[in-house]
Amino acid sequence: MRLAFAGAIALLLWRASLRVDRAALPGIIGLGVTVAGMNLCFYAAIERASCSRSTKAPEPRRDLEPVPI
Repeated sequence: MRLAFAGAIALLLWRASLRVDRAALPGIIGLGVTVAGMNLCFYAAIERASCSRSTKAPEPRRDLEPVPI
């Protein structure tokens, strides 16, 4: 949301100098979608990591003890 708002303001300020060939649009859009997906994955990983720290540590497994020979 913050990035979209900043982009809209930048577009209004530099509107006259923004000239893009139609051939470059798929690459620009692809880069934007890729960066957005990367940010979503990064924020989801941060949220998942913070949630896992608030839970109690699991008990050690008893079935993995060494077997006497």
